[in-house]
Amino acid sequence: MIVFKETNVNPKNRDTEDCSTRALVSFLNISYDEALDLQCSYAKKYCYGLTGRNLIKKIVESKGCIKLNMPKNADGSRVKVKDLDSFIKKNYPNANEILEKGILISVANHWTVVKGKYLIDTWNCGSKACGSLWVYPY
Repeated sequence: MIVFKETNVNPKNRDTEDCSTRALVSFLNISYDEALDLQCSYAKKYCYGLTGRNLIKKIVESKGCIKLNMPKNADGSRVKVKDLDSFIKKNYPNANEILEKGILISVANHWTVVKGKYLIDTWNCGSKACGSLWVYPY
């Protein structure tokens, strides 16, 4: 099971509506300023909002990341963030590599990251259902 690790990479330690920026920092291993610069430059280039799914998709694709299918349980329900490691281990032969490199996850109106066995975020969204998943090539 995924363990929540409270982390705020905002340089001013602010609790603000910057989840997409914080998620890019944790997922891409870049600074907060670099993540904001990416978001701003891509927003200007593609005319998407700074936090929109289409913009984040463009950014992670430019880094060579790939989108995985939305994770679903056998009954068709969506996998919860806290159970994502079990799902990945069951469905991907290279699960440990995927988990160690990290997974960028969209949940309802939020972006978060799982790395290793940790959910890295400012709040515990582990009970939320996973939407899109982005991973490094494996």
